[in-house]
Amino acid sequence: MTGLATATDIEGPWSDQGMVTDVNYPIDPNVDWGPDGRLYICWGSWAGSGIYIHVLDQTTGKLSTTDNNLWHIAVGIENPTIIRNGGCYYLFGSKGLCCSRTNSTYCTVPTTTARPSSSLTTTTTATTPGRRPSTSGR
Repeated sequence: MTGLATATDIEGPWSDQGMVTDVNYPIDPNVDWGPDGRLYICWGSWAGSGIYIHVLDQTTGKLSTTDNNLWHIAVGIENPTIIRNGGCYYLFGSKGLCCSRTNSTYCTVPTTTARPSSSLTTTTTATTPGRRPSTSGR
């Protein structure tokens, strides 16, 4: 379940505003403004059925009750973050085995799309776990 807490000061006190969603293993939520001026939340996990995105109500901070679209945008990743740069949207997510100390293979993988409504395509330039991308141009 993903919940909402609010405060007028970063140090609190915080007030529990209740559940935002319990749809499809809602962990690692990320909230951002869309190009249409609406607020969106994305969440999900590789352990669930993938990454989802939904419009938030800007007044309540909870799922919109006037826009009931639920977009399933990716599978095989978790911890989604979406950014826009140069007219493209980039979805970053984590994949691999986490929490296993030196045996972890967790890494960040990027995907991209020209439009938020089109299918996201996994790129082939993901960094190999435990290695940094080359900066030498090779």
